[in-house]
Amino acid sequence: MQQFRTPAGKAEQRRIDAEGGYRSSGEVAGAVFGPKSDFLCYRVDPAKLTMPVLVIVGKYDLAVGAAPQADLARQMPHGKYVVLQNSAHFSYQEEPETFKGAMEAFVR
Repeated sequence: MQQFRTPAGKAEQRRIDAEGGYRSSGEVAGAVFGPKSDFLCYRVDPAKLTMPVLVIVGKYDLAVGAAPQADLARQMPHGKYVVLQNSAHFSYQEEPETFKGAMEAFVR
């Protein structure tokens, strides 16, 4: 379970996706993040991002991983790194109140 900490989280995301008629095939991620992508916003030098940037990651995220996200936040002059302790890749879904609190605190 790379993207969810618990089977219940995965089941809930599937329910939400079905309700909205969404199905993730991975095609978009492959096109945007794949080796032949020319999507420039993912090729920016993080050190050049001078605005405040919030990087939120679930502690159990095995799809992206907490360590690479911590490194990304460190590379930005005003990067803020927040780890949600009870979620994985879909931290907004598994810990909605904690996610919302981190976002609100950052925006304030």
